[in-house]
Amino acid sequence: MTWTSESVTTKDGLRLNVRVFAPVSSPRGTILVIHGGGDHGGRYLHVAERLGERGWRCILPDHRGHGVSEGTRWDVDRIDTYLRDLQTVLDHFRQPKSDTVLLGHSFGGMLAARWAEFSPAPQAEVLTSPLFELAVNVPAWKRLLGNVLVWIAPQTRFRSGLDPKNMMLDPARLAERRADPYLQKYLTARWFFAMQAGMQVTRRDAKKVQCPLLVLQGADDRTVVPGASREWIERTSSTRRDYHEFPGHVHELLNEADWATTTDLIADWLETL
Repeated sequence: MTWTSESVTTKDGLRLNVRVFAPVSSPRGTILVIHGGGDHGGRYLHVAERLGERGWRCILPDHRGHGVSEGTRWDVDRIDTYLRDLQTVLDHFRQPKSDTVLLGHSFGGMLAARWAEFSPAPQAEVLTSPLFELAVNVPAWKRLLGNVLVWIAPQTRFRSGLDPKNMMLDPARLAERRADPYLQKYLTARWFFAMQAGMQVTRRDAKKVQCPLLVLQGADDRTVVPGASREWIERTSSTRRDYHEFPGHVHELLNEADWATTTDLIADWLETL
């Protein structure tokens, strides 16, 4: 297996960092790995390597303002900006969306779900703990202040409120997460409301999704509401939709001690399509 790192330029001139893992022989297909908010693609290299061992090419971009990509940190005015960037990444590699599996985690899962509501549909989607309803408590005062600031100072920053202990239970992985210099703690007011709007339209348009779907959800997730994932997949029009809930697991299923078993479950499912 080989891996490379490339720079992809967005329509508005930002350079995105993109990692590519590819098997030596002809790949089974291509998986676009879409990370969550405040996260970065480098935290899923182990997943890409294991999927590569199963014959899949994996493309892992850092969103604008995330990881080592350019752009204002954890800031965007609407989620469509991320979708345009992802399309630019696929265009760079001459990879049709219709021949691509989307693997999205958390906010990245919501982006993948939203993108599948537009034609052409992806080959398939795998969503891990997708963000369809936020479980993190946002105080009323912070929402009220954010509603004001989004008009007068939209790039004002707030702590995300994400507790690392709610992300994963494995002590070794949790220590790695705490030490990661690229993980972000502060987001802008307008990013938060763009995310909220994105959740609303993605849930509203769920019936437009027709591609094969696999949703993996931690039963004890305290970052997103677990039931929202099941509700969303049941409202889609996909004729192949599978839902797996993991008892005793929280948010980051692919960064737990049993991540390899979970990754193999994804590969096994893809090989049945």
